[in-house]
Amino acid sequence: MKTWAMVKGLPGKEIERNRDILRMAAMLHDVGKVAISDLILKKPGKFTSEEYEIMKTHGVQGARPFLNSSNLEFDEISAVVGVDPS
Repeated sequence: MKTWAMVKGLPGKEIERNRDILRMAAMLHDVGKVAISDLILKKPGKFTSEEYEIMKTHGVQGARPFLNSSNLEFDEISAVVGVDPS
């Protein structure tokens, strides 16, 4: 997660200050896979281009539950990590 934050240009002090939040957001990143059909998740072999586009939505799906809660800082970071995990 620290590498992701550095690539995104977050200052070192901000990374350290948000280390635990970033770590939790990273762990929750894959939660959105529950919204993806098992036919795609468990498919042997390569995804079709359509399946790959669906798989790319899992980060957004995982961030969705956090978009309207009371922990704004965690919500914002979870949403950013969910949308752009690279």
